[in-house]
Amino acid sequence: MHLTRSAHGQTERGPGLRGFSSSSRNGPPAARDALLVTSRVFKEVRAGGSPMSMQIARKVVAYFRQVPKTSGEIDALTEREREILGLLAKGLAYKQIADRLAISRSTVHGHLNAIYKKLHVQSGTEAVLKFLGKHP
Repeated sequence: MHLTRSAHGQTERGPGLRGFSSSSRNGPPAARDALLVTSRVFKEVRAGGSPMSMQIARKVVAYFRQVPKTSGEIDALTEREREILGLLAKGLAYKQIADRLAISRSTVHGHLNAIYKKLHVQSGTEAVLKFLGKHP
């Protein structure tokens, strides 16, 4: 059944495929073919199938398999920034990083802010993931 508007503006129920007017079912062959394909896709998805074709699915998978293009961003980091990021990746806290490198915590924060800007990230976790090549 589908809903239609009467001449008086009231909603009425009519027979037919949900969401399609009877004119598209009885319309030109291209409209009928589109209706059949759409109906088939909806049934397939409802049954647990994929909502995209195999060709599109391959393109999506290939896109996500690409090596992240972050090497240029990582190369832009100074040696000290890479060192701090490496220690952060090992799980050290800011204070531990400061103690190990004999610098203040505010200097660590300053380096991390520069790292965030260069890597275009918002957090230490994002920076570490990008540094390790696990974040596109």
